Amino acid sequence: MRVVSIFRDNAMFYKDLTQWLRNQTFLGLFILLLCLAWAASAFITLLPIESGKGGPVLFGLLWGGLLLFTLVILFQGYGLSAREFFTRTFELYELSGMSLERMILGKTWSLLAQFLFGFSCVVPFMFFAFLLGGIDFYDIVMAVLVSLVAVVPVFLATILAAVSAKMRSMGVVGRVILGLVLLYVLGQLFFGVFAFFAFGGGTLFSGWGSFIKQLVALEGSAWMGLATFLVFYAQGCLLLFYLACNAIAPSTDTHEMPVKLLVATLTLSWTAFLGWDFVMDPDFDTLTVMAFSLYIILLLLGISGYYHRTRSPVMAEDRRARARRPFAPAAHTQFAPNAFGTLRTMVGLWLVAVACLVLLTSGLVDIGSGGRMEDAIRVFSYPLQAPYFLAAPAALFYLAPAFRRNPRKLRALVVVWWVGAGLLATIFYVIAAESPLEMPGAEPVSVVLGALASPISAAAVGHDAASRLYFILPAVRMLLGVVGLGLCWAMLWHRALEETRARNHATPAAATPAPQPDGLSSEPLAAVEKKE
Repeated sequence: MRVVSIFRDNAMFYKDLTQWLRNQTFLGLFILLLCLAWAASAFITLLPIESGKGGPVLFGLLWGGLLLFTLVILFQGYGLSAREFFTRTFELYELSGMSLERMILGKTWSLLAQFLFGFSCVVPFMFFAFLLGGIDFYDIVMAVLVSLVAVVPVFLATILAAVSAKMRSMGVVGRVILGLVLLYVLGQLFFGVFAFFAFGGGTLFSGWGSFIKQLVALEGSAWMGLATFLVFYAQGCLLLFYLACNAIAPSTDTHEMPVKLLVATLTLSWTAFLGWDFVMDPDFDTLTVMAFSLYIILLLLGISGYYHRTRSPVMAEDRRARARRPFAPAAHTQFAPNAFGTLRTMVGLWLVAVACLVLLTSGLVDIGSGGRMEDAIRVFSYPLQAPYFLAAPAALFYLAPAFRRNPRKLRALVVVWWVGAGLLATIFYVIAAESPLEMPGAEPVSVVLGALASPISAAAVGHDAASRLYFILPAVRMLLGVVGLGLCWAMLWHRALEETRARNHATPAAATPAPQPDGLSSEPLAAVEKKE
């Protein structure tokens, strides 16, 4: 009944779907897709081709037609959502009492319902392709399941791009991108069918049906792989969903808390997955991917949420006060929609990197011999240094009131510093390392500058095993990471105190009665009459 209520009570779903059904393109697309499926089936059946080739060709044509139909839906859905956000139609729904979650859910369900119209036209003919031979039945089932599963995150990403396009120019850019994607798919479809007739071959999903056979045979590895996929799939869809909710009204009805929570859970899931893979098959490249994943996530999370407001919006505080589920108050505090919540999330992920490093160096996990211990320390020192890169460039300009009182300027300054200083330090390092001239002191100086300047240059200079500072850099990175965490907390508390002091000074001024002309009293009329 709860699923039925989603469709029955969601005005956004009803409005989008009825608007699409009243559109003139609906009937044309539906009939065109159905006629093309009939025509392609009849044409391939009557065509004198070798036995076993008709099925893959028909399946490829039908699946390509379904893909084109999906792109048309994405194009229309993106344009409609971007136009509604640009004209502030979303605010009318919000004022009527509809939550942002129900808005995005209604948009997603409407796009999925439109997709199912074309899906129901094409799928029966896909199974007819099995009768023509050359394609396995389980491959068709797998293709149908993959199509249904793949469209949900694609629709959510489209809605996120639409509600994020706050300017009309961004909407034009999005339509141009979708048009180029449409042309690319048409070209690939045409040349793919031509190549099949000319040289022969299989389908995109050839051999995928073996996974279903393994599931039916109750193989543990197949079910473990399915469970792992579903864990990441569910978290990824939820992250896209809440990112779209947050993009509508980030300053008032923000949804940063679930976004940060999902980023943390996804990072933990990814780290645990790579760690288990490394235990089963010790490959040092797995550790490198794990360490640099933490490194990139920490940097992106910090630059997007640290230079932000220090207090949560009123609606977010109200949502926190109404939370009744277990651990909800703790989650709202840990992942609060402000700079403090971002820094707490970063500290948690930073401690995950510390725990991984301690586990690898404790001897509990076999990481191999031949300097593997030193390599593990080196790669995991990168995520430990991430807080330093977030705080150090801003600390240089923090004393200037123009930057200290404007976090957006600090964020822009940090990004420019990362790119500019990183490129300059990397170029200097390359010149010092490759120069034919004898410069004894240039190489150590370039390595030190690269390690301190930017995350880009730090990644460029840290892999040089021939450097004399190669074995010292990991300890330097760890120390800088601890210093960076201290700087982050110090600057954030100072910003919060300044904002609190500014609000306290502004409150009495706002409460002071305005000066009145001579002969007029600022007291209420009832108080004056009482005195008389």
